[in-house]
Amino acid sequence: IYTFYLNSDDGSTLSIDNHLIIDNDGYHYGNEKAGQMALAKGFHFIQLAYFQGKFGTELDVKIKSKGTEKKEIPKEMLWH
Repeated sequence: IYTFYLNSDDGSTLSIDNHLIIDNDGYHYGNEKAGQMALAKGFHFIQLAYFQGKFGTELDVKIKSKGTEKKEIPKEMLWH
């Protein structure tokens, strides 16, 4: 089971394998929300949607699993 953290200033959503995990949409100041999903070993489709409306420009995604610290998703875990 992985916990994902999505922080953004204005709207953002995070979906994995076409399942919405975090809905942080709407106009707002920096705001972090979390969501969890059990992932089997292998490749998964990750979609991050974001819009910038006013002022600040925060956007980051972090991940945590059992026995690890919350951290940015390592580049070795991402492919395109």
